[in-house]
Amino acid sequence: MKIKSIFLQGMWSFDSDERAPIELSDKTVIIGKNNSGKSNILKGIDWFKTYIPQIKGGRGQQIPQPGPADPYRTADGGQTDSSSLRIKVAFSNSEVDKFLRLASIKDEKKRFDVKELLTEAVYFAYDPHWPPPEWEKQRLLLGKPAKPIIEQLITHNIEKGIAEKLRSAIIENAPGKILFVGGWRSVSENDNKITKDLRTMLSPPPENFTLKALEKRLTRFFRGLTGLQDAMLHVEPRHDNISIDVGRHFLPLENFGDGIHQLLVLAYQFGKYKDCVFLIEEPETHIHPGLQRHLFRYLGTLKSDNQYIITTHSPVLLDCIKDASILRTEYDGKSTKVSPCVATNDIYKVLDQLDVRASDILQANLVIWIEGPTDRMFIKRCLELRKTKFTEGLDYSFVYYGGRLMSHITLDENEKELINLLRLSRNAVVVCDSDKKSEDEQINDTKKRLEEECGKHEAMFWVTQGREIENYISDSVLTETYKELLNNDSISLSLEKYKTIDDALGTIPGTPVHGDGWKRNYGENKVRIMGHLLKKLGKTDLEQHDLKAQLDALIDRIKSANPEILPTP
Repeated sequence: MKIKSIFLQGMWSFDSDERAPIELSDKTVIIGKNNSGKSNILKGIDWFKTYIPQIKGGRGQQIPQPGPADPYRTADGGQTDSSSLRIKVAFSNSEVDKFLRLASIKDEKKRFDVKELLTEAVYFAYDPHWPPPEWEKQRLLLGKPAKPIIEQLITHNIEKGIAEKLRSAIIENAPGKILFVGGWRSVSENDNKITKDLRTMLSPPPENFTLKALEKRLTRFFRGLTGLQDAMLHVEPRHDNISIDVGRHFLPLENFGDGIHQLLVLAYQFGKYKDCVFLIEEPETHIHPGLQRHLFRYLGTLKSDNQYIITTHSPVLLDCIKDASILRTEYDGKSTKVSPCVATNDIYKVLDQLDVRASDILQANLVIWIEGPTDRMFIKRCLELRKTKFTEGLDYSFVYYGGRLMSHITLDENEKELINLLRLSRNAVVVCDSDKKSEDEQINDTKKRLEEECGKHEAMFWVTQGREIENYISDSVLTETYKELLNNDSISLSLEKYKTIDDALGTIPGTPVHGDGWKRNYGENKVRIMGHLLKKLGKTDLEQHDLKAQLDALIDRIKSANPEILPTP
């Protein structure tokens, strides 16, 4: 089961005004300040899961009376005029088959019709003002437009008795796999349960492979969440104390910080329960930013058989969880407002709301400083051909300095009049053309200065071995590109180490036909022609001059600036 959306009105920090449902995905991150209402979204789902079993007894059952902690009570103890909660869910095929079996629907045509309805839209609904008969009718809705399930099924020629059985099957089985993981996680609070389960898992009966599989699953999650790739969990036989084997050293859990305790509880929950909706409150608790980043990136790799709905006020995860939907919560003094973050400006609003200033963060983990756009095109294509999984804008970014502006940049703190690259990112790579016209010619003084500064500050300085970045293009790539561009199979081009592409193009005989002039003028059409060249570039072309060595060094730099994501369990 996956929760697709939740609608809250007149409950907790949500006022009674009309609003759109809050859309949820397989991985949803809800971020906002303390007391902005983000936890109330989780609370609404968890409260509903808890509440459903209380009212599943059937016709005539009384709705529980409001208590002091009920969400639809106002601050003065009364009820709001308009309160409602509606949760839209999607069931898997196996769950739908189970419901059909419990309802004893055997006719193939009816099974098909019901299955189509159940996979279209199912809603659990609640309104504290409903009298028992209305509650009985409205609590489970089906289809588009949504109607009470009995009414909807009858219109599809399903007998009322079978429809009632189906409704009972859904209400009794659907909420069971919603799991709330609170922000105050403590192994000591769960210790008896964890140690008991671990002992059983580590010493299962010979025929019980299920328990052993659970232990392996828990261990994989623990390793993945903590980054301790060889860690093994143990329970001491006499005292039921948990210890961790790291590199053949057995250390009691108490020797580790609170962050590892937090992650053990998460690993226990993730390892034990499958096909669940996990409601996770502030997973960053007691975890430093580096481990937060690792945790969130690891969550991004998890398979989609589970659903993860996470609340946080840590900006670290904004660029860490792959394919996550990000929601921003804000309390305006009257009600919680929820906004999706879909554009860069939305992310900046989150940072402003959390009072994270531009000087507090780095915009990318590593910055590659380049002269112009063709440098970016070429290097990015080379990284793709090397099968790296880096993401531009996250793992690294390109910034243009322009060849003429090179004299204005520095890595030296003492050069007060120049622009210091390390203030923009502590991980820097500087790429520049040698501009040499012969083997004996030296690079200019500005490039020598930057090379020396990069060496002093442990930054990478990549000066092309040939004249320009284009000299890494092999003769075969250049030839095949121009055979296609000029529709001439007789063309054969050679790009010498200290010559330009335009020098090579000047050897093509004849004058260009009308409309082909740009193809023979690389200097004026660099970006356009580079695009054609890179289509022909292959992995075997990455051996030209010192290109392989420079790419190896660059990839190592990017890796060191970005902790490696562990494989999915």
